[in-house]
Amino acid sequence: MGWLDDPHIPVGDVDPGPGHRPASRLVVIVCLLVSLALLGGLAYVISQVWPALSTKGWGIAAFLTLCYLALAHVLRPEPDHTNMGLFGGLIDNPFSYEDDINRFLLSLQIVLLPGRFVSRSLVSSVDLLRYM
Repeated sequence: MGWLDDPHIPVGDVDPGPGHRPASRLVVIVCLLVSLALLGGLAYVISQVWPALSTKGWGIAAFLTLCYLALAHVLRPEPDHTNMGLFGGLIDNPFSYEDDINRFLLSLQIVLLPGRFVSRSLVSSVDLLRYM
């Protein structure tokens, strides 16, 4: 048993897999519309930041977006919220690296949250169309 396997050190984990459950048709359709609006908003922002973007540039942006959505769909970071630092996470504990791991997992969870929403709604809408 190594020091990483110590059950007394609360550290979060990253669970692979989508882990989604079925929703009603109305929820799937509303989430799909919101997701398509988010993707359209991303395309608008890209077109405003780089107005003279070439076809190759749009292809790279689409590829990076697909990679982000795939990672957000597959990775589920789960930080241990009981070990986020001193005073409930307000101050970093300089003598503990476990709270740094949990803070990183929380940051990763926040960064992946929009992509997870979009990817789950796209997968759910494809499932809805497949089983109609």
